[in-house]
Amino acid sequence: MNDTPLATHRNAFGFVRFVLASLVIVAHTPELTDGTRDRELFSALFGSTTFGGIAVDGFFLISGFLITGSFLSSRSWTSYLKKRIIRIFPGFLAAYFLCIFIVALLAGGRLPHGTFEIVRVITDAAFLQAPRSIDVFAGTPYPVLNGSVWTISYEFRCYLLLLALGMASLLRSRRFIVAAAILFTILALCVPTHSYRPFSPNAVATELTTLQYIRFAIIGDHRQLVRFIQIFLTGACFFVFRDRLRFPAWAMVVAGIALVAGCFSTVFVHIAVAVFGGYLILAFAFLNNDNVFARINNKEDISYGLYLSAWPIEKLLIWWLPGLPLLLLGLATFVLATCYGWLSWQLIERPVIERSRTRRRTPVIATGATDTRSDAPID
Repeated sequence: MNDTPLATHRNAFGFVRFVLASLVIVAHTPELTDGTRDRELFSALFGSTTFGGIAVDGFFLISGFLITGSFLSSRSWTSYLKKRIIRIFPGFLAAYFLCIFIVALLAGGRLPHGTFEIVRVITDAAFLQAPRSIDVFAGTPYPVLNGSVWTISYEFRCYLLLLALGMASLLRSRRFIVAAAILFTILALCVPTHSYRPFSPNAVATELTTLQYIRFAIIGDHRQLVRFIQIFLTGACFFVFRDRLRFPAWAMVVAGIALVAGCFSTVFVHIAVAVFGGYLILAFAFLNNDNVFARINNKEDISYGLYLSAWPIEKLLIWWLPGLPLLLLGLATFVLATCYGWLSWQLIERPVIERSRTRRRTPVIATGATDTRSDAPID
């Protein structure tokens, strides 16, 4: 497999990300309604994780693959870091402050007031933490403004890890990347994450000491950090060996069987998704490089905004329209979050990306167009 489908965006990564973001809604709809995972389909079938957990794993796998290419083709480490900041922060900050100043008021909360609360809001935003507000969604399961965005800070930590490896000239060593991925796979087996949940059904905001806050803002939960680094580095392994990737039917069948088997284990599920699910994701993305799947969510990547907005939208629907059937609740959330994702891309994410590139835009020879997706492996 050569780099042509990757360099020209003739692949189905955009479609896969859209599907993964939608699966988060599938997972959250019954859980946000009931406060349990009893009616969550994946959990009911396999008993290990949820469709949301699978979707997040998929995001980190794809990110590890694409962002490794982005670093290796960046002009400098500062160029790489700028692209990563531009891709993560604008969309996040828009969703964050909408939650703080609009969703909170609609959900029974209040605006931040006083120096301490204002400083906390700004600090949380700077460290990519979840927005906080007192008394929001009182009496409902998971009374928090946005329970999905907790993964974003881990994504950025993975970007910084890749930056450190790149600056140490280790990313071009296939042996090192494989060794690092194996090491974190072993660590992931030693610190399983099945007992960890970022929010409890009856979540109550608790204040951390300054040192606790700094530690959590920098490292997060060590179990989740190990999990995400393992998946991210697996994606990096796929990238550095991309020239050797082949997708025969028998290999995809074997990967599918191994993936299903791994999904029954709370210890192995995330590793199975990273390794076997990652192989199948790449097979789908590159084998569908010139059809309708390659055109869905390709030039207009709305998956990030969809992911960031689905939780507060669904919580507001539950808050204001209690008793909605699950199917109607999920469909309404999907439609509204998709609309928000499109607006976020058109009004915030793409304009910021394009503005940052006006001074250094280079043509893509294969198409005569210019690359505006900052997660692409070309600059």
